[in-house]
Amino acid sequence: MLRLLLLAGAAAATPTAPQPLSADRFAETEHAIEVGRLDQARAMITTDIAKGTQGEAVDRLLADLAFADGKSSEALERYKLLLGRHPADALIAERAAISAVRAGDMAFARGLANHATSLPQATWRAWNARGVVADLGGDFPTADSSYERALALAP
Repeated sequence: MLRLLLLAGAAAATPTAPQPLSADRFAETEHAIEVGRLDQARAMITTDIAKGTQGEAVDRLLADLAFADGKSSEALERYKLLLGRHPADALIAERAAISAVRAGDMAFARGLANHATSLPQATWRAWNARGVVADLGGDFPTADSSYERALALAP
């Protein structure tokens, strides 16, 4: 009997395995971030983490939430980690570059913006970030060509 109680206690003390975030829940939370319902998104992420959910999807949502919430330094650190695992993800590279600009880290922003614009899916935002970095660095020919490319992508 004592052995059964000990085994039952050990089983109860065993933590549950981390759970990945479902695609539906990710989409719901990402939508809340995209439309500016940041408190709702924060509550959803907090609830999911409390339930043991973790992984890259949660990492991505935390980065996107920090980005949308204007927490540029936090967003930059989170995007750096994601970019290390997904260097060809244009949106991560773009948001990392913009976060670096907003955080005032122009040296890092330059490399990130150049990387983001080297990807085939680069958007006008990535090209605009490259233009801002070039402008602030006094590289006006690069700034002009970057703004031209941004304008061509989003007239």
